[in-house]
Amino acid sequence: MSQLLMLCINNINKIYIQQEKLYETGERSEGMIVGIDKAFLSPIVRGKEVKIVESGAKVNMIQVDEINLIEHFSYNAFNKGIRLITQNK
Repeated sequence: MSQLLMLCINNINKIYIQQEKLYETGERSEGMIVGIDKAFLSPIVRGKEVKIVESGAKVNMIQVDEINLIEHFSYNAFNKGIRLITQNK
């Protein structure tokens, strides 16, 4: 079997375990898998009018002298306001 197929089968097993726990206890697992081929992506609840939930990377950028720098890159949700306070120190 190819490595990608083995990864997908492994992710399917993890999804099955997570869904079984959700069904039996009603509790969501930390880091719920929502995509078989990209298990590292998780939905981020933004509460925007058009898109309530988004998935993908979240990036915090800094602009210095018209140059954009990536200060923080994560597939998990983080608070940009807190990062702004720590950047100014």
